[in-house]
Amino acid sequence: MKRLLALTLALAACASIAATPLEQAKAAAERGDFKEAERIWTEQANAGDAKAQYNLALTHYYGEETGLPTDDAEVRALLEKVAADNIPEAQYHLALLLLDAKHGLNITALNKTPVTDERKRGVELITRAAEAGVPEAQAMLAALYRHGVKDVLEKDNGKHIAWQEKAAEKIAYTAYLTGEGYETGLEGFPVDCEKAKYWYQKAHELDADYPQSPTRDHCSKKSKE
Repeated sequence: MKRLLALTLALAACASIAATPLEQAKAAAERGDFKEAERIWTEQANAGDAKAQYNLALTHYYGEETGLPTDDAEVRALLEKVAADNIPEAQYHLALLLLDAKHGLNITALNKTPVTDERKRGVELITRAAEAGVPEAQAMLAALYRHGVKDVLEKDNGKHIAWQEKAAEKIAYTAYLTGEGYETGLEGFPVDCEKAKYWYQKAHELDADYPQSPTRDHCSKKSKE
């Protein structure tokens, strides 16, 4: 539920008047009453409100967290409408459907199947959402550049690292993985203990459960010298 709220509710608010329907739906979702939130968002979505359409789509997209039925066809139809209004978060989630990455990106499977127009569009939407500042899209675009997408996106390790670092500024897990990359030299990263320490500290700042310094011998020893 924490993941869902983080991804959706920023678009639910209307800052000027706290008692608007979107604010009521936001409050209902925050207390876990997704049926009530769905009712309000449905009314607003039917009236053409793009924010309500987006949030309604995600209540069903993450049905395992909201307790509401999942209907990918309905979700896609709603996301198509909102993505057309250039809402980056909607473009990101629509791209997940197009890339069959709703439950995680499988690059190997993606590159073993024939290229489709949907795949090309999915990569395009991920790129647009990343450029607009959606951290989750930035992390996925980094992975796409790390491995490449057959006949769609060329492998580029420099862009992989650059996009991962952008995502790591906002996502603790990505910051931790970036620290590991610089510490170990894996996943295309050059070994750089100072950068490793920076990203471990960033991960800790974003989520105190992550260590704030390197834990392996190489950078741990260098930090003591």
